[in-house]
Order: sequence, then C-alpha cells, then structure tokens
Amino acid sequence: MRARREEVVKMLVLPTQVAEALDTPNNEGHTVLMYAVVHGLSSVVEQFVAAGAKCELTDSDGLTALLLAYAQGHIDTVELLVTPTADVGALDVQNDKGYRALMCCGQGSLRCSGGTD
Repeated sequence: MRARREEVVKMLVLPTQVAEALDTPNNEGHTVLMYAVVHGLSSVVEQFVAAGAKCELTDSDGLTALLLAYAQGHIDTVELLVTPTADVGALDVQNDKGYRALMCCGQGSLRCSGGTD
C-alpha cells in the first residue's frame, strides 16, 4: 500500500508543483508536506521537498513540518527536514508556545507540540 502511495505521489508532484498547490493549507493549516510528515511517509516528504514544498510554513498551532515530524517521533523525517528548514532560516520559527525547533529537538522535549516532557 505504501509503495502504491509513493507511486501516485510521483505522478502528482510535477503538476502540483506547477500549480503551487504544494503549499496550499487545509483548514487546520496543514500542507501536503505536513500531512506526509504526520503519517511518516518519509520518501513522500523527500519528494515534496525536492519539488519545492516550503518547510517554513506553520500550521494553526504554529508548528512547522520539522516540529510535527519530531512530535510524531519520525526521526528519519526529522533528518530529511533539518537542512531544507535551516536553508530557509526556519529553525528559529516559534510555535504558539514560544518554542523553536532547535529548542525542542535539542532538549528532547515534546512541550513544543503540546505533548508532555
């Protein structure tokens, strides 16, 4: 099933990139990149980032894709997102609790996402 999803994503990325729909949020502020992050689809995340998805965008709670990946425990996805997030200067983006990605990941804390320490 996961391989099939990845195939479908490959077919959709180019037309989506042209339409700039990769960064269009839903009513919770989640983009397709964030959706892939939350569901642990690291190869899909990699494809979206390569296609130009913006890592610096935040959802309605002020969480970037990097913070969402960390909160979900998807370390492989965190590793994929650190460089592109840093490249656009988004490691300092604060969520609605005032935490930044480096603070949360560096302390091993889930406070940034509403979890417990």
